[in-house]
Amino acid sequence: MAAILALCSCTAVDYPSSGIKLGEIYFTSKAGSRSILVKTSDKWRVETDCDWISLDVNGGVGEAAFTITCGSNESDFANPRPSREACVVIRRLSAGTSDTLYVVQQGFPDGIERASTVQDSYIEFVDVPLRRIKVVYANFGSATVEDVEKWIAASDADLIAGIWSEEGVARLKVEGLETGFGLMMLDKSGRGFGRIQKTDLPPALAVSMDGKMFQIADFPRDEPALEMMRNLMNGGYDRPESESDWIVGGSFYYLSAMEMSCPDTPDWYPDSISDPRFKADIYAQYNNLTDCLWMVTHHFNPTWTEDGKSWRADYVYASNSAWNSVVDVKLGPEPVSGASHKTIAITLKY
Repeated sequence: MAAILALCSCTAVDYPSSGIKLGEIYFTSKAGSRSILVKTSDKWRVETDCDWISLDVNGGVGEAAFTITCGSNESDFANPRPSREACVVIRRLSAGTSDTLYVVQQGFPDGIERASTVQDSYIEFVDVPLRRIKVVYANFGSATVEDVEKWIAASDADLIAGIWSEEGVARLKVEGLETGFGLMMLDKSGRGFGRIQKTDLPPALAVSMDGKMFQIADFPRDEPALEMMRNLMNGGYDRPESESDWIVGGSFYYLSAMEMSCPDTPDWYPDSISDPRFKADIYAQYNNLTDCLWMVTHHFNPTWTEDGKSWRADYVYASNSAWNSVVDVKLGPEPVSGASHKTIAITLKY
């Protein structure tokens, strides 16, 4: 999906002296505020003509701060919003210059890495930098221990959520790795952690990182999917009052109802929404979970091949609150030789 940036005009505050570009202040899609310290001995004014941001003051004398506040630019399935940009102009009165600070707010995930960057010494960005997490969901299939260890060592992910054989997981020489059910979570340093949930099928592994919950599950191919999806969602992340943002993924061997009508969907794919192979996916979509890959690509995205047919048997869902922290979703190749599934990488910034 091509990146789109909605622009606010700067003409209302375009003074005769063009001044300089001071940098960019980045906001996530959620409503929020950022503070800027102006370091000058002069009188100065600050203003904008864009209706989705507000300023707490219109200027100051000498060293003082102002705060930029943005409204929400959050997206959902029915209302995808593009990223947007506005201008804030700082005018130093005695110098007669009008310098421009650009405000960029994330919208629909477009894969573009953005960050606050101030390029001039007379202003300073004083807020705490945003955090960034990249989690990669991978199914290692029948790969060897040696190949998986090399892939883990080379990965740039902050969190690896892996599905493998119980024997393979047990053979990894990883500190803190909980074994059982062939599931694993590894942090950037290669340390294992997490808690296996052993109540109902499917088995799942969940970890908490920076106030967000990440979960991986592995559905058996020969069991009805809908009941297992309901059991998985009993963990609580489907509830609007849940205090945590949830990202849940793994290998789920049902079909995506959203891919039924894609232009590149193969002829063998079911064409009726009532097909039972869609039930688990539909259940997830109607219970506060967003299919991250579909929302970004709107294409048929096979991750698994069996009996000559390829389809998406791997999903990553985000709870509604977590979805608007997602800035990038990428479908990758099979991680190692012997793996029969493609990876899905999710990047969040908040």
